[in-house]
Amino acid sequence: MRESYKREGVYKEIQIPISANIALEGELNIPMNSNRIIIFSHGSGSSRKSLRNQMVATRLHQQKIGN
Repeated sequence: MRESYKREGVYKEIQIPISANIALEGELNIPMNSNRIIIFSHGSGSSRKSLRNQMVATRLHQQKIGN
C-alpha cells in the first residue's frame, strides 16, 4: 500500500477485502477539511486512471469531497 501526505490532503492506494481471495483495489484521496466521501465504481472497459474518471475525481477534490 502506498501512502503520501500532501499539503492538500491524504492519498492512499487501498484494497477492500471482499472474500478470502478477492479484493477491490482503488485510490482514496481525501482533501484537507473534507467532511464527505463519495465512492464510485467503474464498469467493464472503464478504469480509475481514464481521463474522464480522473477529471471527475479532480472536480470532487476541488469541492473538498474525498473520493
